[in-house]
Amino acid sequence: MKGRLVRLAMMVAIIATLLGAGSAMAGPYGEYLGMFRAPDGTWQRLEVGARHWYSFEYDGEEGQITVRMDVEPDHLANFRILTPACFDLWRTQGELTCIGCGESDEDECLWSGHFNTAGTYYVIVDHRDTKDVPAYYSLEVEGKGVWFTPEVDAALTTVKAVAKAEPAVKPLAKQGSGAGPADALAPDAEWLSLDVGQSIWFAVRYDGSETGIRVTLDGSPVENVAFKVWTPAQIVLMGRGDEVDPIGRGSPDEVLLDRLSWCGCFVDGGLYYVEVVQVGAVPANFKLSVCGEKVWF
Repeated sequence: MKGRLVRLAMMVAIIATLLGAGSAMAGPYGEYLGMFRAPDGTWQRLEVGARHWYSFEYDGEEGQITVRMDVEPDHLANFRILTPACFDLWRTQGELTCIGCGESDEDECLWSGHFNTAGTYYVIVDHRDTKDVPAYYSLEVEGKGVWFTPEVDAALTTVKAVAKAEPAVKPLAKQGSGAGPADALAPDAEWLSLDVGQSIWFAVRYDGSETGIRVTLDGSPVENVAFKVWTPAQIVLMGRGDEVDPIGRGSPDEVLLDRLSWCGCFVDGGLYYVEVVQVGAVPANFKLSVCGEKVWF
């Protein structure tokens, strides 16, 4: 029964598209951003390479939110969740980061979570481009403290300016204090000293292609040094005063006893950070290296 309903809804969406309903302007940032859709479960056609934007309001009372998306054909589209801070970062600096994304669960993509900040939250739906055919999907957002507002103007002047202009790229410093994300250093694999209680920040640029990143740290003594990996969105949350756990930490290397390492990948591009921290009672020396096919600094 569900299969027949899905096919019927897809046929309706196809006919509406052919008649010109719901047309949208495309650009480097996807669908025209003047109007955000309400995620009300209606079926939509998503062209190859296209992006659709949705928004919902949330009261910040930590009620559980569920985002659910059906896709035909399977796995041809996915969605990402943006907090107000993530959206502001994109709007002002052109860096698109997210707090979560859809996870495949049988024939659906699902995400569930909650927040302690009220405001407008966003969902972007992207075509995966794995096949040269459009996708059809229905997106729903539900939960305690969630509601939708009519489509409204979305600060067009600012949004259009971001869509047209590449964000300024500031060269990463080779030398400096590295006291925080604002003056993070480039990880050039040089030996540095770390006093008791000190931390030094490093940054790399990554294109969000899901290619692997490897972080290695040689320490002397290695038991007196550690490192944490931070995403761009986490840095924004930290700057706002939120308590945030790092996305990754250095672990003892399986081969070299004096080395810590971490490997991972991401779906978003931007500046990623490594914070090297002194631990224990004595100073330490360390050498940090970050490598990957789509990593540069």
